Formats: sequence, C-alpha cells, structure tokens
Amino acid sequence: AHHRDDNVETFLLNLVRGSGIDGLSGMEEASAAWSVAHKSTLCSEGNNSFENQKNTTRSVLLRPMLHVSRAEIEAYLQAQSQTFVTDSTNVDTVFRRNKIRHEVLPLLRRLNPSIDRTLTETMVRLREARYLSQKGVEHDLSDLLHEENGIFSLPIVPLRRHPARLTLIHRALGHLFPAKMHPQIAALVDAQPGKHYVHGATMVVRGRDAIEWGDPSVPAWPATSCTIDADCIQGALRLRPLQPGDRFSPFGLGGKKLVSDFLADRHVSLLRRLKARALCDDFGVVWLVGYEIDNRVAVTEKTQNRQTISSDDLLK
Repeated sequence: AHHRDDNVETFLLNLVRGSGIDGLSGMEEASAAWSVAHKSTLCSEGNNSFENQKNTTRSVLLRPMLHVSRAEIEAYLQAQSQTFVTDSTNVDTVFRRNKIRHEVLPLLRRLNPSIDRTLTETMVRLREARYLSQKGVEHDLSDLLHEENGIFSLPIVPLRRHPARLTLIHRALGHLFPAKMHPQIAALVDAQPGKHYVHGATMVVRGRDAIEWGDPSVPAWPATSCTIDADCIQGALRLRPLQPGDRFSPFGLGGKKLVSDFLADRHVSLLRRLKARALCDDFGVVWLVGYEIDNRVAVTEKTQNRQTISSDDLLK
C-alpha cells in the first residue's frame, strides 16, 4: 500500500515537473476513481454549469497507510517476524522517483529532519486551498463562460484582467488538450485574432473578443430566419459547407463578394467560419445561413411567393 514516503516522493516529483495545485496536493487516504465515461460539462452541448455535472463513480481508492512511514512499517514487520519483498528496481536511480528517494530526500532530511512530516502537512493545507480555489474558479467560470450552438467562449477583456486567468483557462480547456499544449492555449489571451490550435476533434481559436473552442466539423450558425422570393430559386435547395472561392451578392450590397471576405469583414472567427453552412440552389448561394441572403432571391414589390426559412429548422 502507499505510505507516507511514497506521498512525499510524489509531491517532489510533481514539484519538479511543474505541477499545479492538484499535483502538489498529493494522494489522499480516500479518493474517488471515475469511470472512463467521466467528462466535464464543458464538453456537453447546452450545459455550461459545473454544478449540474454528473459523474459516475467506479470505485473508491483507500490508502490507509499514508500517515505511516516506510521505516515504521518495516519496524512493525520485524517485530512480527514477518518477511517482505523489496522490488529490485527500487534502488536504480535511472528512474526519477528513485533518484528523489535515494539522493534528494536524504539531503532534505539532513537540512530538515522533519521534512516528511512538514511536506505531509503542506499537502493537507494545499488540498484545503484547492477546495476553496475550485469553488472560486467554478463561480467565476459560471459568470464568464458562454455556450452557443456547441461553441464555448471566454471573453478576452475580463479574462485578461482576472488575477487567476491561467487557472480559469486550465479548468475550462485543460481536459481537451494535452499538458504540453497548455502554455500555448493560455498564450491565446495575448495572441492575434485567428491564432488557433487543434487537438482531436477540438479547435480553440483566438477570436476578436474571445477565446472560442468547439468541434469545427459540427455545423453551427446564429439563430435567425430569412424570407426569400421562392420563384427565384433554381432547382432544389441543399445545405453544404462553405467552399474556397464561394461568392455571393450580399443583400443590400452591390456586386459579388467572396463569402470568406464577407465573414472576415464581420470579424467572424475561424471556428465559426468552419462551422458555417451555405444554403444553395443550382445557381449558387441563396443564404449564408444565419448571416445574409443573396440579392437575387430578395423579396421585392414584384414578389408573388414568399418562403421563410428558419436556421433552427436546418439543423433538424
């Protein structure tokens, strides 16, 4: 079973790795182990409340000997004439834990004979601080985090002013990206709009006013509707992703315009552009869904048959 020495070694290992408060809190005598199905609500569309998060407990890990040192365990076994086995690899200082065990800790114990007890007490205090920190982070994220059609966002200005912005970003996005990418994600606060990273099915992008993330392959657009002249439609309507070189004549503007330029002019983020869709007929773009219709299908005084299309209906 894990004992106090193991916990102290884990604390020092995590300290060397640059771990945050979670890693420096060490192991606990009783802790829950979540099933593989456990996910943060930040991944669940339509729900950005931490309090509504539902976890499935697989088991509870008990470590009843964390308060006992290895020396005390060995002394007890000797008193009971009980033999025990030591793994031969435990003395190989090629492994980082063994180097801490056989080289770093003996030095620290010479500097402070009570270092094991001191660090154990430190871990207890850090666990309490972590609890209070999590409460504060969850409260602030509930105010700042916004979700719309599967796109999550944190506004830049309040995030930049927040005294614990790195912790907020880590809590919101850390589970979606590997640890080695966390510094890059945090740096998006001060990056130029358009800077982005992709991992798996998730893209995070620095928008004009917010950090946004989501699955770029899942369509999404502003909720709205349009009314068009049904007699101007050529062939059947179909919904498709935007394509390079797509052009249309935005309602109220003269001439053709690249769809990409139209969205860029309106500071639509890269993520939202990838999630956007065009409603087309045989002639071309009829409606850049959620944004603007083409002039050729606009309702005029000559219109006889009107057709109203809701962006919500297109998702069904």
